[in-house]
Amino acid sequence: MTAPALRIHDLAFRFGEGFMLEVPTLELPAGGELLLAGPSGSGKSTLLLLIAGLLDAERGQIEVAGDAISTLRGSARDRCRGRRIGMIFQTFQLIGAFTALENVMLAMLFADHPASTHRDRAAGLLKALGIADPQRPAETFSVGQQQRIAVARALAAKPSLVLADEPTASLDPENARRTIDLIREACRSEGAALVLTSHDPTLRDLFERAVEIGSFARVSEAPA
Repeated sequence: MTAPALRIHDLAFRFGEGFMLEVPTLELPAGGELLLAGPSGSGKSTLLLLIAGLLDAERGQIEVAGDAISTLRGSARDRCRGRRIGMIFQTFQLIGAFTALENVMLAMLFADHPASTHRDRAAGLLKALGIADPQRPAETFSVGQQQRIAVARALAAKPSLVLADEPTASLDPENARRTIDLIREACRSEGAALVLTSHDPTLRDLFERAVEIGSFARVSEAPA
C-alpha cells in the first residue's frame, strides 16, 4: 500500500509573540493536490516550513511519503528533504549568475539519483517547461521564464511532494491561473503531490481539494 504523500499528527509550533500553531491531523494521498487558503498571518507559510523540515515543531509528527522528517536532524533531514520534497517560492530564489540548467541541477545534490543523470534530467524538465536555452544565466530570463525554471527545480529530484508558497501573490488574475495550471500539470506529469498556499479565493475552483487553514488548524496564545 502506497504511503500518503503527507501525514501530520498532533503538530504544535510556537511562533511570533507568544502564539502557537496547532494541527491535529492532515493527510494528502500520493499524487493528490491541496490548495491551502487563508489570509496573511494565518500560518500557511509556517506550516509549509514545518513540513519541509526547515522549522522544528514543539511536538507532533510529520511524515512525507512514509519518512518521518520531523524526527530527523542535520544531514539526515537534509537528505530526506532533497529526496522527498520540492519547493516553489514566491520570489523564485534562483541563483542569478548560474545558468537555468545549473539552478535545476543544484536541487539534485541531496537526492539519490546518480550524478551522471543530473544534466539530462534537468535539461529534459526545462525543455518540457518551454526553456529552450538552458545555458543562459537565470537572471537574463523573463519573470515568467524564471518561474518555469523554479518549477523545474522543484521537480528535479522526482519528489513525492511539492510545496508552493503563494506562487501567484504578485500576479494578475490571468497570469495567476496560467501559473497554477503550469504547476499542477507539471506535478501531475511527474506523479508528485502538491500543497499550494494562497490568499486568493478565485483559485479555489481550480483544485479538487481546497481548504481554509482555519478548518483544520488553529492559532492561539501559547501557554507560558
